[in-house]
Amino acid sequence: MSNQPVIVCDGPNCGQVKGSTNHWYAVMPRQDKFAAFIAYRFDETPENILPMLKHVCSRACAQKLFESWMEGKAA
Repeated sequence: MSNQPVIVCDGPNCGQVKGSTNHWYAVMPRQDKFAAFIAYRFDETPENILPMLKHVCSRACAQKLFESWMEGKAA
């Protein structure tokens, strides 16, 4: 039995589950006074699985999440 958490894509209308060979991105959208959208390649190390991070399965989902953030919809 694996100790790895199940990672599900946070991209709008996606929900894909991360497999062992997928190439995902972790993003941190912020809407506070330092509004920023930070994205980087995701690996499953513990420091990359944090509640403040969103995980997306592709560049397309990252772009959709970025567009939602630009419109003030992504949290």
